[in-house]
Amino acid sequence: MNRDAFLIYLKDLRDLEFARESLDTALARGKANYNGQVNFLNRTNYKQADSDLTFGHVLFNIIKVLIAAFGLVIVIPMTKRVTLFPESNFLFLGTIDAVVTYLIAGVLIIYIIAKIVMFILEISGSISDKKEVREHNQQEAIAEQNRKKQLVTLNASWNKESASLKRQYNKVDTLLKNGYSLNIIPAPYRNLASMYYIYDYMSTSQASFEDTLMHEHMENGIQRILSRLDTIIAQNEQIIFQNRQLEAQNRQMIERTDRMLASLQRTEQNTLAGAQYAKISAQHTQTIAVFKEMEFWDNYSKRR
Repeated sequence: MNRDAFLIYLKDLRDLEFARESLDTALARGKANYNGQVNFLNRTNYKQADSDLTFGHVLFNIIKVLIAAFGLVIVIPMTKRVTLFPESNFLFLGTIDAVVTYLIAGVLIIYIIAKIVMFILEISGSISDKKEVREHNQQEAIAEQNRKKQLVTLNASWNKESASLKRQYNKVDTLLKNGYSLNIIPAPYRNLASMYYIYDYMSTSQASFEDTLMHEHMENGIQRILSRLDTIIAQNEQIIFQNRQLEAQNRQMIERTDRMLASLQRTEQNTLAGAQYAKISAQHTQTIAVFKEMEFWDNYSKRR
């Protein structure tokens, strides 16, 4: 096969591999970003009052106060019948009874007062807490409605973007499969790292395709590319896209390439080789068209 024609074929495959990888990454990152925004917009921050005075809770506290008051009613009359300082010995039984009686009465009075004060504070705190929570939840309800509107816009935007990316991915993938279907490139080398190495090696040397495949350092070279593939993609994809955009605008270069491939097809005596030139020519034309339409790449590369 003519070397210039073969290099055009290899370059198309290499660039299409870059495009497929970039489109696949764009879809994955776009989906992850979309899911993150959806999760954020679906979050709510409604609050619930910490103190919730139920009927049972109120009734229980009232019963405790009534029991204490009932006890106090019983104890108070007893204090009138005892004295702390009898005329006889201080250790007289009546003195002990007086201390215990007054102590019980004091405890009951303090308990009732404390319980009433605590209950009033609890009611006041509950009312204040409920008011604060109610105001917060009203604001949250408004914010939730706004987020739902944003979610609708986000869904429409992502559906449009993902559909465009998938459509372009399918075009590129189909072109690659058609290109590889010529069975010029062995199956193990139908990937980005191999196509990058083969094109780079042949375009910077006079080695034939057969010599390139047989080169002793080829496998090591491909493995080195695989080990830093992300870096290579980041360094080359924008350059490839820009060059393809310039090529698509250069009618003279396109026509010159078309004439060369058409001439090779006409003059080729071998029917199989002539058919290959025809497919390479069609593949090249379609590759130029795909890159010309691939508006996503410029925006995507800026987001990387």
